[in-house]
Amino acid sequence: MELFEFDFRVYDADYKAFCIPTGTMEPPWFPRWMSLANMAVRQRGGTPDAANMLYSWTRQHPAFEDVVYEEYFLATAPFMSRQEPDYHFKRTMSEILRDDILVCDSDISVFTASSPFASFARHFFDPGGHFY
Repeated sequence: MELFEFDFRVYDADYKAFCIPTGTMEPPWFPRWMSLANMAVRQRGGTPDAANMLYSWTRQHPAFEDVVYEEYFLATAPFMSRQEPDYHFKRTMSEILRDDILVCDSDISVFTASSPFASFARHFFDPGGHFY
């Protein structure tokens, strides 16, 4: 069984999380949006840190054996150097995620079947998916 979760954070090129205060409305916009989403999840009683706790939860549960942890960082926008390892794959993934993250007037619901997370699962884990 595979379990997948994300942590409502945005990371820089060095894989350090952006720490964005939620009290102002100014760039960088996507990290700010994720900070607000993090806050909203907490206010509704959710645990936005579930991704960080998932490994220990499954290790402690008696139904699971040989639990393995893997960490993935995916670009959410196609701004990267062509010298980046796996450039074409990362560029394709970032374009898919960028397109899913865009919110338009006709669909402001983020957590639906057309959400970035549903699309990510469709494109990244679908064995029939093609990447260039």
